[in-house]
Amino acid sequence: MKEANEISYHLTVKSSTENLAIVRDFIRKAADETGVNTEVVHKIILAVDEASSNIMRHAYKNNPEGEISYSFIVSGSECTVIITDQGVGFNPAAVRKPDLPVYIKEGKRGGLGMHLMKILMDNVQYESTESGFNKLVLTKKIA
Repeated sequence: MKEANEISYHLTVKSSTENLAIVRDFIRKAADETGVNTEVVHKIILAVDEASSNIMRHAYKNNPEGEISYSFIVSGSECTVIITDQGVGFNPAAVRKPDLPVYIKEGKRGGLGMHLMKILMDNVQYESTESGFNKLVLTKKIA
């Protein structure tokens, strides 16, 4: 149910890395229109960019024909971005918190997406539905 003071924007793009700039612009413009401060906007954009890259790479296995949908919602003192796709799901509980000193020492690359999203956002929830959709909900306090 939509709250009286809720503002929402929606975007759907193909799962091509060429569309990452479109997604960043969508988040930036929606945040600007709803008055979200710049520092918070940068955190949201980085988290959404990381999530989008992971969906493209892992859920869609670099297939640029998959679709990713975004809902940017401001309600009260929270901003929520809901990202849905129909790619291959995963178990977020299987993603361990990285040991960053070891990670850096060993020169590893990648694998920090969920960790980064959890640092940048106040709440991160992921689910794979029985109807074949994956849903990632990123929430950030804005006031």
